[in-house]
Amino acid sequence: MRNAWISSSTRSRLNSAATDSRTGTPRPHSSTWTRDVGSHAVRVALTFATCVGLWFVAGCAGGAPVPAEPSPISERFGAPTVHSPVDVAAQAADPCRTLLTDSELLALGLPTTGRPRSYLGVQECSWTAEDGQSLALAADHDRDLLADAYRARRRGVFRAITVAGFPAVLEKTGTGDLNSCTVTTGLGPGQALTAQWFGKEPLASNPDACQLAERATATVVRKLPPA
Repeated sequence: MRNAWISSSTRSRLNSAATDSRTGTPRPHSSTWTRDVGSHAVRVALTFATCVGLWFVAGCAGGAPVPAEPSPISERFGAPTVHSPVDVAAQAADPCRTLLTDSELLALGLPTTGRPRSYLGVQECSWTAEDGQSLALAADHDRDLLADAYRARRRGVFRAITVAGFPAVLEKTGTGDLNSCTVTTGLGPGQALTAQWFGKEPLASNPDACQLAERATATVVRKLPPA
């Protein structure tokens, strides 16, 4: 029972350690106080971490999450929109017979018989004159060739133009003596006409291939019915 008996002097020291000497109020037990403070700090930290996590989802104030605005991305790559479309579907299947009449071909200095070709699912017709000049026409009614031309921009010369009131682009491999030119004209959603003219060289002493390609395009476009 020796451990159960405490002397008066020892009891006095213990009471003194447990009591504030200035106020006489009991001191908090050191281990209990440390444990309480630690538990409180953990609870505060967990609450803050939870609030921060929820803020990213819905906000600590309980507001609904605000979705980010999507970045506007144009699918036309700068190509103009056709406001009064025409329909080229009837001519697209057989361009050698439907795009230009015999008299129109002769006026362009071309023979009346063309050579058909299919390229990447698009029907094309080409006419070659006796002096070596040639024209190739392709009509597409389910693909935006004008937007494709703006997206690629593969030629040395790329210039936006208007043909018979429709947006078009003129492309050449360069500004030298090579006298060839491609004109792509938008006719409506998924509809376009491409004309490629290979002219006589040098360019300085022969008709400009771009002017001839524009002329052939305008001849075709003016006959097309509204979409």
